[in-house]
Amino acid sequence: MSAVPHDRKVEPLVTIGMPVYNGETHLAEALKSVLGQTYTNLEVVICDNASDDRTPEISRHFAEADPRIRYLRNPTNIGLLPNFLRVRDEARGKYFGWLDHDDLLSDPAYLGKVVAHLERNGDIALCDTWIRFVTEEDDQAPRVIEFPELHPERHWPESRRDLFCWPHDWLEMTCHGIFRRAHLSEIPIPERTRTGRPHVFNWEIDVLTSVACRARIAVLPEALRTYRSSASSTARQMGRSVSPFDVLLLDLETKLTLLLRALGASGGAADRLRLAGAALGNFTRNTFRRRFDYRFEVREAERELKALRRASGERAELLDFLHHEIQARRKLVAAGGDEIPPVGPPSHMGADPGEAPLPPGDRKPSTTPWARFFRPPSAELVRWFGGVAGQLEDWRRRCEVQLEKIRAAEGEAASLLAQLEARASMQPSDLA
Repeated sequence: MSAVPHDRKVEPLVTIGMPVYNGETHLAEALKSVLGQTYTNLEVVICDNASDDRTPEISRHFAEADPRIRYLRNPTNIGLLPNFLRVRDEARGKYFGWLDHDDLLSDPAYLGKVVAHLERNGDIALCDTWIRFVTEEDDQAPRVIEFPELHPERHWPESRRDLFCWPHDWLEMTCHGIFRRAHLSEIPIPERTRTGRPHVFNWEIDVLTSVACRARIAVLPEALRTYRSSASSTARQMGRSVSPFDVLLLDLETKLTLLLRALGASGGAADRLRLAGAALGNFTRNTFRRRFDYRFEVREAERELKALRRASGERAELLDFLHHEIQARRKLVAAGGDEIPPVGPPSHMGADPGEAPLPPGDRKPSTTPWARFFRPPSAELVRWFGGVAGQLEDWRRRCEVQLEKIRAAEGEAASLLAQLEARASMQPSDLA
C-alpha cells in the first residue's frame, strides 16, 4: 500500500466515519474501498471501541500509510451508538457518512457521484445510492436493493410521507449514505434503554425522519455500495437479548415517536396532517414479528431448511430418472453404429452434506408460551440457530449443484434424442 500525498491542514470535503469493534475480518477491505474512490478530497475517521482483536494493528497500518486516515481508540467500550456519535463529532468535512467495518463502497465512483449530486442540489440533506446486499456466508451472490420511494425525481412530499409509514424492509439502510454534516449535527440522537440496558433498535428511522422534517433525502438509482449482513453484528446480538414483549414495546415507542414528529414537521398544516395520517396508519400494522424477534428468525430458518431438503430429494429423483433415460438412449444410438462415450455414474453422485437431524434447541420448550413472551431467547435456541445457519448454506449449495447437473443431463438427453430422431427420419436409401 503506497502513501497518498495529502496535506492534513487542508479541510477535507467528505468525512467517512468508521466506528468499529473487533472488525479484523473485514476492516482492511472496507478501508481499501474508501481509499480506492476516484473522489479523493476525503478523510477517514476510525473510532475503535476497545477492540481486543487485530483491529488496532490494522487501523494503525493504514493510518501510517495514508495521512487521510485518523485512528482513535476508546480506552473502554462506550457502546455502539455513542461510538457512532463520536466519529460524527470528530468529522471535519462538509459532508459525512458512516461506514460499518464490514460494508463496502464497492464502486470507486460512489463518493464522486453522491457528492456531485449534493453540490448541485442544496436542498438535499442526505444522498445515497441503491445497495448490493450480501450475507457473510455467501458474499459472491449479491442482490440489489432499490429505493424507488426516494428517487431524486419523485415528488418530495410523497417520498417524505413514505418515510413515516413504518415498518419498511430497507429504507433504514439509507441512513448510511452521505449527509450534509450541518444537518446531521443539529439532530439529537438520544441513546435509549430497555430493561435497563441501552439499545439501538430503529435508530436509523429515527435519524431519517428527523432529517426529513428539515430537508430532502434522495437515493440515486445505481447500486454503488455494499451492505453485508452478519449474524455476529451488534444489532443481531441485541436482538437475542430482548423478549417478544420488549419488541412489542419498542415498536409502539417508534410508532408514537413518528406520530409526534409528524405533527411537528416543517411545512404547512396540510403537509403535517398528511404525515400524521401516515404515522397513525402505523398503529394498524402488525410489526410484532420483525427482524429483531429472534424466535421468528429461527422459525423462518427451520422452514427454509426443511424446504431445501425436500427440494434436494426431488432433484435427486429427477437426476436418477434422467440418468436411466440417458443410458437407454445411448444404447439405441450405439445400436446404430455411432461412437458414444461410456456411461458414467448417476449424475447426482457427489458431495453430500448428509442427513443430519436438526440441531437440538428449545423449539419445544418446557416453559409456557406466556412465559416465553416475556423472556429473551434462551442460550440453547441461539446455539441451535447457529447450527441451522451452517446447514442452510450446505443445502443451498447442494441444491445449486443439483440444478446444474439437471441442466447438463437434460442437454445430453436432448442431444441423444435429436440423433435418434434424425436417424428415424432418414430414407432407406440414405441408410444403405
